[in-house]
Amino acid sequence: MVTDTDLPVDTSGNYYYDNGHYGLAVYTEADYTADKSSWKRYLNNNQLYEYDESKKLDSVNITDIDLFKNLIDNSIFVSSVEDSTVPNISGYVYIDNETAVDEGTIYNELSVNYPNLHLFFKNVNKGYVAKFVI
Repeated sequence: MVTDTDLPVDTSGNYYYDNGHYGLAVYTEADYTADKSSWKRYLNNNQLYEYDESKKLDSVNITDIDLFKNLIDNSIFVSSVEDSTVPNISGYVYIDNETAVDEGTIYNELSVNYPNLHLFFKNVNKGYVAKFVI
């Protein structure tokens, strides 16, 4: 996540933004041309991410959601949340999945159990939902 709110506009392909469907989209010249305020908005809202090849861990490549589902289903784990056996995990995780995951599955199974974990996927079957606040 980029935290420098004064970072100049860069459409080189090294920056990504949350596409709203648990995925990341490359920030391009077309994005900037279509909405010149988008760069600053993504920066100010902590929604801009930089790909840094030097920080890639060759030994760690998450390719599916099995680990997260196992942590939900297996009651042997200890949680810091009262009356829960799902570990309290926070942070940002990119899942390099070849088989698309349904957005409903991500929302209903993973986001509910890991509210402090920001998940991004390579391939998502997009679902369109509406949230109503009463």
